[in-house]
Amino acid sequence: MSMIDVEAIRAEVLRKHNLALGRDDPIFATVTLHEMVLGAFLERADAASLEHEKRAAGLMVQEVEVVKRSAESMIAGAAKYLAQEVQSASATARKELIDEVTKALDRNSGIKRDAIREAVAQELKPMLYLVLPAAALVVLALALVVVALK
Repeated sequence: MSMIDVEAIRAEVLRKHNLALGRDDPIFATVTLHEMVLGAFLERADAASLEHEKRAAGLMVQEVEVVKRSAESMIAGAAKYLAQEVQSASATARKELIDEVTKALDRNSGIKRDAIREAVAQELKPMLYLVLPAAALVVLALALVVVALK
């Protein structure tokens, strides 16, 4: 606790009020009591403020973890959905192409439909090897985003 500058107080009271206080004036006992009470109050207020800051920081850490988990879940869901959509779209495109080629060949020749389907399916297999790695790259990019959020 800091000591009060009695001389500074006496000088200020004399200057402002034209009232001379003695060094042993009882008012200084009151000033000392106020200083002690205020000091104790400030110590408690500082301790309470520090405790509040610690709790707030802990809550913020918890909330950040909740947000991270939510983001990870959303990205994982989006990656799964995207992979399913790519797979579905490639299967649909493959079937449509096979159907179109089969119809065109059926109209123009006597080749059996199953043989055409098999030939086209064999030709489209390499396309699948391109689509699946592309989907894997998308999932990897989303995973990198999750890591960056951490």
